[in-house]
Amino acid sequence: MRKNNPYLIYGLGAVVIFGLLYLVRDVVMPFVLAAGFAYILNPLVTFLTHRVKVPRNLSIVIIYLILIGLLGVMVVNISHNLTRESEQFARETRVFLGDAERTISTLPDWLQPIAADSLESARTSLLYPQRRVIAFLPGAVNRTIGVLIFLVASFYFLRDGHKFMKGLFGLLPTKVATEIEIILLKINGVLGNYLRGQLLLVAIMAGLTYVSLTVIGVRYALILSIFTGFAEVIPYVGPVIAALVAMGVAFADQASRFNLVPILDVAAVGIVYFILRQFEDLFIIPQVMGRLTKLHPLVIMFAVLTGGRFFGLVGYLVAVPVVASLKVIADYFHEKAL
Repeated sequence: MRKNNPYLIYGLGAVVIFGLLYLVRDVVMPFVLAAGFAYILNPLVTFLTHRVKVPRNLSIVIIYLILIGLLGVMVVNISHNLTRESEQFARETRVFLGDAERTISTLPDWLQPIAADSLESARTSLLYPQRRVIAFLPGAVNRTIGVLIFLVASFYFLRDGHKFMKGLFGLLPTKVATEIEIILLKINGVLGNYLRGQLLLVAIMAGLTYVSLTVIGVRYALILSIFTGFAEVIPYVGPVIAALVAMGVAFADQASRFNLVPILDVAAVGIVYFILRQFEDLFIIPQVMGRLTKLHPLVIMFAVLTGGRFFGLVGYLVAVPVVASLKVIADYFHEKAL
């Protein structure tokens, strides 16, 4: 009787496990995010534990306190400007909506009802945020529980993650466990650099965007730059959305440092984002990210869109790391087969 291939068995087992995880993805997601968060912080915890000789539990607490402190400083520093810009944006939105109402009356009769409905939706969303708050409340309890699970799970992943892996390896045959450990080390090298590079990329692009938008006189530059920075974590899709949002704000604002007509404001913002994107692709990404994933752009685009389709925002965020990990696994077995 032909002996079963262990790799086939483990591969099928992995497919079944991932299928089950997909079915309960809403429950699993806080744990996935916690694992990713712990993965990013683990080098710092390891440094404090092994180099500074601080107990691991205390190391985790210290890092958490530092992060909370940094977050507090950031909130204090930007809250004033952010609040001022938000209030100004709300005031001028009322003026813009009033102008839009007058414009609708000049449209063809068949188009006026459609435009009026769209305008009313925009008015409700922008000027009556309390309605969104009320709609948000039913899910607030679940979101709060999700945050608590994230915090607790990330602590345990940081403290006992190595024990989890050791226990998992103990369940596998020695040969299989050794090969999995080799693969995980390769994945760790790719993902570690990718995640830390992404964080640096967010900071660089947010800073460059803020300076650029401030120079050309676009208001709400702080809000737009923060949004642009975080949008960078979604390859291809994020930067395009950020550019469209900034261009929309420039058009609605109808004012700039150079007193240009609205369409020229939009063009100026579009040119700025185009230049920043080229600078990012030609200089920042090669220097910061390097050739970390070794994935073709079309593969990345397909992975991002597929991840977003099945897992929403989290799918957009983890698509590239997941595909990069799969490529590491495929390359390993390909090299082994040669």
